[in-house]
Amino acid sequence: MPWILTVLILLMSGCVSSGNPSVRDEAVIGQIQIGVTTKEEVRKLLGKPNSVGKGAGSLGAVTGLPATPHPPLVLNSNYEVWGYTHISVETNAATFIPVIGLFAGGATSSVSSVTIYFDDKGVVQFVQSRQSEAESGMGSGVQKPTRNPQDSHQESR
Repeated sequence: MPWILTVLILLMSGCVSSGNPSVRDEAVIGQIQIGVTTKEEVRKLLGKPNSVGKGAGSLGAVTGLPATPHPPLVLNSNYEVWGYTHISVETNAATFIPVIGLFAGGATSSVSSVTIYFDDKGVVQFVQSRQSEAESGMGSGVQKPTRNPQDSHQESR
């Protein structure tokens, strides 16, 4: 009879995900080339973006890039920003055990995102990729980045 309870608990542990899993694949993101890749090529690689925004002005001011990168940043016009996100949450099986779940239960969530800036010609000028992981439950809740977001910037050309 205890094995039935064990099987039920394992079946009840859950994993939920939403968004575009391609943003977790560094090989796919690595195919996006600054000054070369177009909107259509990005759409073929990653599909439809989760969000689209438009802006005008200096891309350096928006992205936090230095004012005089080498080569100089020339995007001082209209630009478009595409955002892709993938979120997954895995619930610890102990969460579903009465009383014990209050103390031993929890979940792990993982968020990956890619933000791509295009110039007014539809060519990629900047790519930013972020990944983070967090745990919830008794004594947890401290966010643990899996990769430093600063290391994943690709500067404009």
